[in-house]
Amino acid sequence: MNNLDLKRHKCRQKQRELKEQQKRQSGGYPSATTLANRKSPFKTVGEEKEATQQTIEATLDVYRQLLPGLLKKLSRIHDPREPTKIKHQ
Repeated sequence: MNNLDLKRHKCRQKQRELKEQQKRQSGGYPSATTLANRKSPFKTVGEEKEATQQTIEATLDVYRQLLPGLLKKLSRIHDPREPTKIKHQ
């Protein structure tokens, strides 16, 4: 066995030992996080629709406040296109 093969063998052996140690610590099962399987907190479809509507309205209020300033800042960007060179079909 040459020097490179010896290093690979040691590395693989160390990886195996690490996996075995992880199995012992976790009780033999791989650790995995999953989403909880739960029902919707809303009692009816109407309640869920109302909550969704309220969320959308709140989001739109924020957009309405931010959009004018954003459009003003975007208008400062120079448009490098030359409209005289654009040919439409």
